[in-house]
Amino acid sequence: MALRVKVRRGGPDVPEDFVFSVLSSILRMKREEYEKIKEEDGSVSIYVKDPEAIVRLQEVGEKYPELIDISFERVSQGGLFSITNKAVKSNIGLALSWSAILFLLLLLSVVPLIGIVFNQLTSIFLYAFLIMIAFELKETDLESRIEEKFSSIKVGRAFSDYLGAGVGMWLGFLLLYLLLIVIFFFLALSFGLIGTLSDLSVHGEVKGGAVSSLVVIAILFFTLGLWLFYVIPLILAKAIGTGTANFESAFKAVLSVLRPSFIKESFSSEYISTGAMWSLVATIGIFGFVLTLALIVTIPIAFLILYWLNIYLSLSAVFYIKKL
Repeated sequence: MALRVKVRRGGPDVPEDFVFSVLSSILRMKREEYEKIKEEDGSVSIYVKDPEAIVRLQEVGEKYPELIDISFERVSQGGLFSITNKAVKSNIGLALSWSAILFLLLLLSVVPLIGIVFNQLTSIFLYAFLIMIAFELKETDLESRIEEKFSSIKVGRAFSDYLGAGVGMWLGFLLLYLLLIVIFFFLALSFGLIGTLSDLSVHGEVKGGAVSSLVVIAILFFTLGLWLFYVIPLILAKAIGTGTANFESAFKAVLSVLRPSFIKESFSSEYISTGAMWSLVATIGIFGFVLTLALIVTIPIAFLILYWLNIYLSLSAVFYIKKL
């Protein structure tokens, strides 16, 4: 479990380099890392996972309170709502650019012949954008520097720097869906449901046992679908957790859902709160999106809801990484 640690000088007479000396000795932080994350007064807010490092920081803070002030705070899931709102408000241009690109891609996706290509490009763009936001913010102090960091993000980077990652995630999900279809037909053949469905189309009736089998398979796939929805933040976290965001990392992250270790992690105490909160927020958000999409005058609100959900999803993945 990670703790958010705020390290600042104990007084104005204490040299600014004293904070760096403490961090370099305990966390082995390099000068360039410190310069990148330090505040104007030389203080630093970071997430520390190593229990031994946390204990050593506590000891230094208690032993030299006149030289250095070290405070600890547990990462809060509930704060993601306000953090997401701050992020969205800090870069309205990004929201408008994202909405314009998505709207254009959706329009082109209904054009005959070329529509199929643009339909896939829409998915790739959405995946690339999610990975871009998560990767750009994964080293950021979400509570204090989200606005500063988020305001500098440009939508064009989703195409220039993260398009490969978007393709990797798109291809991973495509293979996953194909695998589910194969499994469905395998189960259908095993239970003799292909012939049953044929009888239904010809005679308009099926046997009671066949109905029970259909219900069992339907419940199984519905449950599997809910689980896949629940683990989306975990998949995204895997895609950026290796320190890279490219085709390979995104592709492997999606297919990692087939590993027993991934399934076990999805029900771990560290992830349950993140996955459950995402599922709840996304369900409400999707309902609002569909509701506002019904009227032409409220379509801009629908796009804003969808954009907010995308940012929340990316931040959920970052939040989970910081908790580990």
